[in-house]
Amino acid sequence: FICSLSKSELERAKVKFQKHIIQDHYMWAYARFLLYIQEEDPSNLNGPESFVKQKIKENNSTYFPNKRCIEMEGSESGEGHLERVCRVRDMDDFRAP
Repeated sequence: FICSLSKSELERAKVKFQKHIIQDHYMWAYARFLLYIQEEDPSNLNGPESFVKQKIKENNSTYFPNKRCIEMEGSESGEGHLERVCRVRDMDDFRAP
């Protein structure tokens, strides 16, 4: 759904589909992030968040990993998959007490 790679494409590249859709490209994490970008005051956004907000304003979806997956890219480069830790913050983390 997020990267447009099919289950068979992922599994041919030895990427477990269930892990991919639940951990790597979890659609609700993307939805939560886009909602955060929309609702947050622009002065509170960091560089990457501002970049995505600008792309949304331009109706440009190049920030989405279209036909890309970090696990596949890591194995293609010969370095193996390097884990990138990313925490999607809940909206409540940003609301004033």
